[in-house]
Amino acid sequence: MPPREPEQDRSEHDARVNPRTGMFKLGDVQWDNLIKRYVWDDDTTPYLVPVTRLTQRQAGFELTAYAIFLGFLFGVAAVITLSPQAPGGRSMGMSLYSLSVLCAAVVLGMTRHYGAALFCSTAPAGMLLWIYVFAGHPGLSPVDDLVIIVFAALWVRYGLRINAIARRYEAMPAGEPPARARRGWGRRR
Repeated sequence: MPPREPEQDRSEHDARVNPRTGMFKLGDVQWDNLIKRYVWDDDTTPYLVPVTRLTQRQAGFELTAYAIFLGFLFGVAAVITLSPQAPGGRSMGMSLYSLSVLCAAVVLGMTRHYGAALFCSTAPAGMLLWIYVFAGHPGLSPVDDLVIIVFAALWVRYGLRINAIARRYEAMPAGEPPARARRGWGRRR
């Protein structure tokens, strides 16, 4: 493909910009490609691919995403539980537990170690323990309790998947990098 002339690029740019607002026209963005690429992609977001069919590359993406989620959540919890203004007051025990889950999440994200995954799977129980025992929220409605318990149950279920991935990680096939680098907003040139 011959290189484009700068004036040709400029005319294409002008055709895609709304003259009134100066912004790109919404019709030019290919939303299906964006969703496939950033929300649902079997290579980088393989959350519904069975563990037995995952490659190390896919498992690495999933373990890293989980480690970032868990690390951020329990990093914030470690700081909040140190504060005397926290619900239930200052709790050194929950702060140390949150810090240990944060460390386990870092180890899981960097080494894919099964022991770190096992320790990270205690996080939903730790969250429930803090909410119902240490923070003591008597003002929660039954609907709030139900939402929290359903969230914790789903988290436990996903933790079992993370444990299975970490257990099988070394035995998984390596996986291939994508054929071409992805650029732009879903447009193919």
